[in-house]
Amino acid sequence: MLVVGPLRLGQTDTPAARLAAAEVVRAVDDWTGPGVVVLGGDTFDLAGMADPSVERVVAAHTRLRNSLRAFADGPDHHLVVLAGDLDAALATDERLGAEVTKVLGAQIGTAVELHFDTGEGERVVGVEPGAAGADNEAGRARARAVVHDGAAGLVTTASSRPELTTIGDGFYANTGSCAEVEVRLPARAGLPAVRAVERQLGFVELEAGAQLHARLLHGGTTTGTGLRRWLLAPCPGRPDGRPALIAAYPTGPDWPPAPASPLIRVRRARWGR
Repeated sequence: MLVVGPLRLGQTDTPAARLAAAEVVRAVDDWTGPGVVVLGGDTFDLAGMADPSVERVVAAHTRLRNSLRAFADGPDHHLVVLAGDLDAALATDERLGAEVTKVLGAQIGTAVELHFDTGEGERVVGVEPGAAGADNEAGRARARAVVHDGAAGLVTTASSRPELTTIGDGFYANTGSCAEVEVRLPARAGLPAVRAVERQLGFVELEAGAQLHARLLHGGTTTGTGLRRWLLAPCPGRPDGRPALIAAYPTGPDWPPAPASPLIRVRRARWGR
């Protein structure tokens, strides 16, 4: 099962949209066996359209449209499109909902509950966009509640900050985005964080076996050149460019990694003298 971060597709085929579409196409075209793909909200940027139309948006992204439709038409395949903030009208406008079904063969919802048969019994994972503008702390709080009630975990997509952390006996995951987003990134030499535009590619995979496994795949490319780009500190563990595995549940590691102890930093500084 694959959860795709917000694509924010508009009526123009931008470099960021092509990059994200290529990764989604690669994932679904290589799929074998039964499966579910969830587009986790803000897939379509309908909010800025005077006359919103899913058909007009996907007409600018034909390779992605054709790939998703072929997946949805496959045996034991399910494509789910969640209504987010930019495409909230999908949940209320029958015409837009009909367009999604016609063009992509997808089901529409505001959240989805996924059931997995594992060697430990049935495990349930919720997937929801999360509130617009919400940070990951709100997602973690929601995950604590659903895990306390017996669920295995929660995946959200509203934040552009990728995360996969253990919450009690379960987990919380956020895909990050599959679009161009403005972020604040650590700077070199202890300087204040730098505001930058990043082309993110974020996905969460869920797989049933002896245990339920969750994997966070993420990559990001910072746009721009010159001093601003030089100021950005390296981000160990998260690759530039194509998404790669950066965190896993239940085996670990979590993402983001825990900060180093201040005591360890002091000792290392002293030893280096």
